[in-house]
Amino acid sequence: MLFTSDKPIYQQLVELIQIDILENKWPEGERVPSVRELAGNLEVNPGTVMRAYEQLQEEQILFNLRGRGLFVAEHAKAIILKSQQRYMIELEMPNFIKKMKQLDISIEEFIKQHNQS
Repeated sequence: MLFTSDKPIYQQLVELIQIDILENKWPEGERVPSVRELAGNLEVNPGTVMRAYEQLQEEQILFNLRGRGLFVAEHAKAIILKSQQRYMIELEMPNFIKKMKQLDISIEEFIKQHNQS
């Protein structure tokens, strides 16, 4: 797995896990790989995986069953979708619209081009 330098590895790992949950690679209610297992598979420090897992637990995407391990929460997909939608609407869309205005691209032109591709 190649990580970029634009954000911490644990944060990139959180995003990767969220995508895996959305794509049902990590189904809701299922046990997730152990810290050591995932760290070995991705060739990262176990502390990095632990930090990602802790953040996902704080966001109620993962939960711990004492003695059994970490599991994907039943409503994990809904939590992730809501968070990513909010991020898109509040942060990415304003920048995108600003760039469209700078380049003098109308909404109609964008939709037309988008529908053609």
